[in-house]
Amino acid sequence: MNYLLKAAGGLLPLILYFTKAFKAGYYDPYIVDKDKTHWYKIGDQIRVFGFLAIWTTALITQSLAYFGIAIQLNLIVWNLGVMWLGSAVSLTAFLFFFIAYENAYSL
Repeated sequence: MNYLLKAAGGLLPLILYFTKAFKAGYYDPYIVDKDKTHWYKIGDQIRVFGFLAIWTTALITQSLAYFGIAIQLNLIVWNLGVMWLGSAVSLTAFLFFFIAYENAYSL
């Protein structure tokens, strides 16, 4: 039950993201480089959509495992999906955030 709540709790900030990020001009203050590339927006979208896919999969497989279905698949999703892919998504998003911050301070 704990992992089921953890997976549902991982989705909550992502759902709240959709209420604010699709407003026009939300990412405009983050454009600071010369070529007007949305580095922060790209990194944020990688983070949000990556975690949305990971946490949705974890929630579905944990719900199935709670009723005794696909228990081995649930273990694979939590070990490989949440731990390894979650780290890879975080690293990729961080690299885009770093490029955005580096461009902001190099002007």
